[in-house]
Amino acid sequence: LRVGTPDPLGGFLVGATQGTNEPGKHLVYDSLFMMNYATGEMVPWLIKDDYEFVDDTTFVMHVKEGVTFSDGKPLTGRDILASYKWYCTEADIASQWTAVDIDNCYTEDNDMTVVFKLHNAYGPLINLMCNTGIFSADFAEANGYDSELWYKSPVGSGPYVVSEYVYDDHITFTLRDDYWGDYANTNVTTIIEQYFPEISTMYMALENGEIDLACAIDPTDYARAKAGDSPNIDTKMTYNGDITYFCMDETGNPILGDIRVREAIAIGVDWAEVGKSAYGDLFVPANSMVASADKLYYEDFGGAYTYDPEQAKAIIAETGYSPEELTFTFICMAQPEQKTMSESLQYYMQQMGITVNIDYLDFAAALGAWIEGKTDFNFQSTESGSVAGEPHLYMNVIVEGACPFEVVTINDPKITELFTAAGASYDNEVRKAAYTELAKYIHDNYYAIPMLENTGAIAWNNQLISDVLTTSDSDVNLRNVIFK
Repeated sequence: LRVGTPDPLGGFLVGATQGTNEPGKHLVYDSLFMMNYATGEMVPWLIKDDYEFVDDTTFVMHVKEGVTFSDGKPLTGRDILASYKWYCTEADIASQWTAVDIDNCYTEDNDMTVVFKLHNAYGPLINLMCNTGIFSADFAEANGYDSELWYKSPVGSGPYVVSEYVYDDHITFTLRDDYWGDYANTNVTTIIEQYFPEISTMYMALENGEIDLACAIDPTDYARAKAGDSPNIDTKMTYNGDITYFCMDETGNPILGDIRVREAIAIGVDWAEVGKSAYGDLFVPANSMVASADKLYYEDFGGAYTYDPEQAKAIIAETGYSPEELTFTFICMAQPEQKTMSESLQYYMQQMGITVNIDYLDFAAALGAWIEGKTDFNFQSTESGSVAGEPHLYMNVIVEGACPFEVVTINDPKITELFTAAGASYDNEVRKAAYTELAKYIHDNYYAIPMLENTGAIAWNNQLISDVLTTSDSDVNLRNVIFK
């Protein structure tokens, strides 16, 4: 199997500063849970089915017997705790694990039972465990966390090992002949992951038969494939598990603190057209702050605003604000999609008597401006989505004190109350109800405007592959390639 990726290859220490090889991590490592892509449910993988929450802050799991690492050593609870010690304290994803009291976690029964202690009840725990691989504690202790061996020969319990790593070019994975688990594609003995700095070059390589699967193609090539321009290529839209939404600094700017102004903006902009202008055939409208791909927690309550420019103008007129008061600043990143959407937004705002002055900055400059509170608006989304199907990963930024960008934060105690409730239960139905109430509350108060589901696309040679089960083009699980 020959796979193309436009992302730098990275290493196999998940959450390390050198970046993670997202497709390859699923080949090298197993996780405590795996996701059922059809239902969004989490299925125990490295642990037995009898895991349980003994109380709100104690999670007990029993290690599955017979699991072995690629160096032949058996998996124990010691490896699990070493891996999560890294995730909770050193990794760049540590902020996701602050609820875990890692120093008080321990093992029992000859290291085959793991007792996970939490500072507080944390509903997202199991969802997040499906995307963090377990590495060998012995390997980590012997080599530290800065070794190039995390690139060239990581030790995991997954079905493949890294047999060749050429920096900035390709990685070759070879199937283990002693893999402990149930792996369907045992006829795929070799997987080669090739790095393509240009997405268009990667797609041409797919057309020419040089690769079999392209991770993350652009909207233009997606449209061509859908139109049948390349009959040997099939494609699929992927959902990154979060949304892009328009946020307003209702605290820092008193005009935006007026719910009437926010309502006018919500109905006076054709948000679908704004999204389509940038993403074309990959545009999917969002009608909730919860992404539809987060199957366990999404509810379609009809939250999309109806475009009504005349009513928006009437509301603005009723407010009595002067043109000077209705002049706002938008610090925007100098990226093609951001530019296109902001210019479209600017047009609709102008039609209702609102002036938006846009400054395009590079990421570092924009970041500084956002922290200093120099922008009234922002298009907000998480960088890599929520492939674990967990809204807590992207909705947390709206809670007061959670994000350094005032424009993103919603300073309403009710927001914090509902968000906390959504994270404090282990009952998925309770959590879904809390997320839905939170989304409705944001909708009814026009605090933020869901614009689009964050999507991507992958493509493959349909003479070889019939489907690829995945949620995200940034995290394609190569175990789930279905061959003809």
